[in-house]
Formats: sequence, C-alpha cells, structure tokens
Amino acid sequence: MSVPEEVLVDEAARETYPASDAPSWTPTHAGTPLHPRHRTGNPTDVQRRLRANVEAITLAIEREQQRRASDAGEARRSTANFIANAFLEAGRTVTRIPLGVETTVETVEAILHGTPSADNDGQIVVGVSYDGLVPSPAPAAAGVANAISDNSSIVTLLALARHLEGTSFIRTVRLVAFANAPHDLPLSGLSRDRRGSRVYARRLRDRHVHVHGMIGLDSLALSNPDGAMVAIYGNTASRDLAKELRQGFRRGSPLPLRTFVLPSLLPLVSSADQRSFWREGMAAARLSAFPPSYFGQPARPISPAHTPAPKADFDVITTFVLGLAQAVSDLAGGEAQRLKA
Repeated sequence: MSVPEEVLVDEAARETYPASDAPSWTPTHAGTPLHPRHRTGNPTDVQRRLRANVEAITLAIEREQQRRASDAGEARRSTANFIANAFLEAGRTVTRIPLGVETTVETVEAILHGTPSADNDGQIVVGVSYDGLVPSPAPAAAGVANAISDNSSIVTLLALARHLEGTSFIRTVRLVAFANAPHDLPLSGLSRDRRGSRVYARRLRDRHVHVHGMIGLDSLALSNPDGAMVAIYGNTASRDLAKELRQGFRRGSPLPLRTFVLPSLLPLVSSADQRSFWREGMAAARLSAFPPSYFGQPARPISPAHTPAPKADFDVITTFVLGLAQAVSDLAGGEAQRLKA
C-alpha cells in the first residue's frame, strides 16, 4: 500500500476548505496580524510588531481549540488547515504531507526558496510537532508535568514565518509542523512510523535533499524557576551546528543561552524530533527553554482541577523569535531585522 503524494496548497486550494474551517486570520479569531508586508523601522518597532503577531497567533490558536470538534480526526484536520492558512498568510508555498493512506494526519511544510545553485551547500529545516494542539484520546497520559503540551512552540514557528516575510536567503529554509499519529490509529494506514519528523527526514533523504542543519523547537511557556533562558541541545555529530546556532541566536536576542553537546542516547535528546534527523545522518539541534536538570526530574502527578493550563509569555516568545530569526538568517545566508543594533 503506497502513501499518497503530498498536496501543494495555494490560494485556490484554500478556498476548497469547508466553510466550518475558517481561515486563521478572520475576525472569528484574532483579527488581521499587526505587521506590514515589508519589515521596516528601528529595532524597537520591529519588536513591537512581532510581539503583536505573537499575541494574535496565540489568541487565534486558543479560539481555534475552543471551537474545534471533539472528534480527534476532525481536530487533526482542522489543525492542519489552521497551520496551512497561517503559512499562506505569510506568503509562503505550502505543502501538506500525509503520514499514510486514508488518514487525516498531515505534516505541513512552508518553503522559503533560496538560490538553486546553493542547494548543494545544504538547506535549513526548522520544525516542531503540533500534536499537542490536538485532544489526546488518553487523558491520563497528559497528567505528567514533563509531558505537558502547550502552544508556545507552534506559535514560535508561525511567528517566525511572519517575521521572515519578505526576507530572502541563499539557502532554502523549510518551516515544518510535524504531525504525529496517535496510538489509536491503525498502523496499517501509516508509512512505517507514527512520528512525523521520522517520515519527513526520510522523505528528504529519499529525495536527496542535502540538509545543512535542522532546528527543533521546544516549549517556551512552562514556568522555569531559574528564569527565562534558552538551551541548545545537540549530539557530538551536530557540534558545529550547535555552535553556529548559538552565535546567531546571541546576535539577535539578549536571552541567556547555554549549549549542551550530549550523547544521542540520553532521554532529553533522544526523544525529540531532532533525533529523527540524526538517524538519517543529518546535523540537528534542539532549542529549549529548560536546563538539563528539568528533564531529569521524576514525573509529577498533576490535578487538572487545580492546575491551570500553561500560559504563553508573549515577551519571552517575541525575544526568542528574534534570536531564532537571526540564527536562521545567519545559517541560510540572508538578512533578519535584529533587536540589537
């Protein structure tokens, strides 16, 4: 049983969505994004516009979750539609990649095309799994502190797409929202794997796409008792990528930053999306808001009745996106408006 080819989404295709799947930027959600088509102005204006976009995207996702059908399959389809629309609104070519046959599980990809002659130098992938936006069929699995999902990572990806609108790069940049198939979905309908990043990394390998580096995004919304910080996690084969990422991020953001190069088998680096790229021989690193000690903590039961959902810190996410944008720009050979002069 073969897996269907991905679907290229454009403005015409978007109009074929059911009326119930409203575009992500209608008044039904958070309104029109507060940013110009071309990012101009001083760094303070750029930061203010970006923060407005971060807040608008966050509110749009929250409203999308509130109106979403309780059926998990419909929720996955609605989420993929939402992400695809957000990428389209950022002026990008969008591709929806199914994980298997007759399934609503789709990875959504936006491509920022670089110079064709630079393809041999490698492309840049920025990715995050979006299954945390879809209701889980097993609520008990979500009652562990270290497993809480929030919207901050997908907000970061969509805000990055907005922030980079109008920016050109030498290397091609791929912004990817990975879909992960739930365990209640029959494996027979999938492409050998339930993790979207595995299917995507294998797809790039099969198409002989040279990847210079993959950046996996982690949660930014859970409270960190040590204050706001950024940690870069890479394996020994990705040491150079981690160094490049650190240098670029520091040029664009004042957030405290630490880099950890660790063995691939450690839990905090082996369970995330970047490992899918390591398995294909590609350099990859994980950007997280948590120090290594967080991942070593024992599971802590959480009472849904007494524990509020994690809230996004718009200022932290905004400053994080500025650093990420500069890092991506440096890696891809382009320009990004920076917070620092």
